[in-house]
Amino acid sequence: MQPVTTKINNNYNLLLFRSFWFYRTSGIGCHLSPILLNGMAIGQAILKGWGVTIKFPKAPQIKTCFWKAPNHYTIKINCDGVARGNPGPATIGATLRNSKGDFHLILWRKIDVNTNYFAECIAILESVETTVIRGWRKLWAESDSDAEMQQRWEQCKKTIHELRISSTWREANASADTTTNYGFTMTNNMAFLFEGRLEQLGH
Repeated sequence: MQPVTTKINNNYNLLLFRSFWFYRTSGIGCHLSPILLNGMAIGQAILKGWGVTIKFPKAPQIKTCFWKAPNHYTIKINCDGVARGNPGPATIGATLRNSKGDFHLILWRKIDVNTNYFAECIAILESVETTVIRGWRKLWAESDSDAEMQQRWEQCKKTIHELRISSTWREANASADTTTNYGFTMTNNMAFLFEGRLEQLGH
């Protein structure tokens, strides 16, 4: 295969599209690179002349999201788990708030090398276990992952009066996302617990 070059019949010089290597055959498609996007009209004309089908990248979708307060007497858990490398060094973090948005508890822990899926599951499970130990019985656990809990929470279910688990956008789960970053500063399996609100987490 050879790089494709062409001459533009105006003030433009010879253009060399190094990012495109393909055979001169019909039915070829390509995604537009930044080179072609910057010179849209010219780039489309060239590709059309070569018989190449242009595939435009999808535009990003912007959606509104925000943190929702729980009902009265309910503790809302926002939790997150992440692995850098997947698998890689992993950490979990969570924040627990009441219906007024007041922080009751903040936690994070480094959990050695694991996957994102495992970290998300552990984040949910350990958050629920922590609330059970403290006697809170009406819970709402929210994460920006759809990870399923499978085992360790069976003991928690025996004492919980109400438990709600939901998924949300990462931006609405920002406080928990921040705690996971703090978890990377810990040694393996060391945990951090803080009662109340940390200024570093914002609102």
